[in-house]
Amino acid sequence: MNPMIRLMVLVAAALVCSPAFGVIVAGGDGTGNTAADGNFPAGWEYVGICGNGSAVYLGDGWALTAYHVSPKASVNFGGLDYAVESSVRLHDPYNPTAVTDLTLMKLVTSPDLPTLNIAATPAAAGDPITMIGAGRNRAASFTWYDTDPDPWSETAEDILHTADAYKYADGRTLRWGTNVVTSQVEGMGDYGYLIGFWATFDDNVGPNEAMAAPGDSGGGVFDASGTLLGVMTNIRLLEGQPSETVAYGNATFMIDLSNYRDEILAVTGIPEPATLTTLLAASALVALRRRRA
Repeated sequence: MNPMIRLMVLVAAALVCSPAFGVIVAGGDGTGNTAADGNFPAGWEYVGICGNGSAVYLGDGWALTAYHVSPKASVNFGGLDYAVESSVRLHDPYNPTAVTDLTLMKLVTSPDLPTLNIAATPAAAGDPITMIGAGRNRAASFTWYDTDPDPWSETAEDILHTADAYKYADGRTLRWGTNVVTSQVEGMGDYGYLIGFWATFDDNVGPNEAMAAPGDSGGGVFDASGTLLGVMTNIRLLEGQPSETVAYGNATFMIDLSNYRDEILAVTGIPEPATLTTLLAASALVALRRRRA
């Protein structure tokens, strides 16, 4: 790993080595992007709160989260709690005997939502993404830091500074933001071998520029059509950066679900979208024939 960066798992507690929370957005005072605007962002209603992290509803009574999210007794979607009946930890696609940082949860009852489409091909560099998660809020304004010498020390805005960062604020909120894939990545994490992609939190991109924060672990990453591309699991901080902050140059790491799709479909029994289309077409044809008869 680059000595100038460090990775953190995204959860609510123990930030020095923890899982991720609500999505941080660059614009305004940080309180925006807490509701959908019509059909945007696609996938909004499928993301909820699970323990100290987030989760995504897949359909047919199944939800997905990061393994390190805890506890997993229930998931809250749209303000309603759904009890978890059982859970299944997923595996490294290269080594079926090795587990990874993903868990499927079978719900006792579930939201009345159609089955979510899971990406069949990996996300590529430059692809636009929407990140949705429920977690930590940010302060309304920057804190200014002098990063030389390390560690970072707070300074006044009118004094020469070398970095600025938002401190985390109290509370957690379901929030969305946008970014683009920087690159694909894979390697051994704290909870198994991970295959995924990452996105950088950049300055001067726009008010919706997104970065994961502690508690976003298990939150969903979607394309414009609402296809589920991945789930958030880790964040990268700059060398010397205080743990309770988010700064430009940080990055969010996400598990690419195209690599785990086969096992997800096998465990859940959720049919392929093509199968759903075929079944619907066949049903329509039968109905048409009955009407003609």
